[in-house]
Amino acid sequence: MGTFDFLKRWNSKPSIKKRLRKLLNSFNESFADKQYFQQSVEYNHQEEWELTIESLIELGINGTVQFTKEVWVELYQLANEIGLDEDANYCRKQIDLITSKIYEIDEVDKLGFTKSELEEYDKHVKFYYTNIVNSLILFTYNSRELALMASPFFNPMTELYEELEYAYTPVCFETVFRK
Repeated sequence: MGTFDFLKRWNSKPSIKKRLRKLLNSFNESFADKQYFQQSVEYNHQEEWELTIESLIELGINGTVQFTKEVWVELYQLANEIGLDEDANYCRKQIDLITSKIYEIDEVDKLGFTKSELEEYDKHVKFYYTNIVNSLILFTYNSRELALMASPFFNPMTELYEELEYAYTPVCFETVFRK
């Protein structure tokens, strides 16, 4: 019977205690001063699994650093195994929320850009706005006025072309009017 117990233990997944310890060890040292983290370490040491999980969930709710999807999945599985239905449901909601945010980021708009790419364009909206204004100003000049602006360092036709190239690129134009 002892041999079968060994095989049974060898094939089973790690205990709740080991999984919680591994989870706690995976956290950054920045949590060391957090009340909920300290409580969860203490509860884990005392083998109070329910309180350990609840403290970790509170840390995820009130902490300055957001938990990753993997952390919420592990907390969900642990809460589910112990029978903490409300905590498991909360973890499940967090997993769904993170998953929906990841999906949102990958969505493509009508111009074919993702949300993260548009945010990158939004950082330079003042530059694009300046290009639109400059191109409109240069468009109002006739050929004589453009010739008067010419100098060895400034070619108004080149400037007009460059301003048009930046200002009326669809994504840049959309960025200016969206912002």
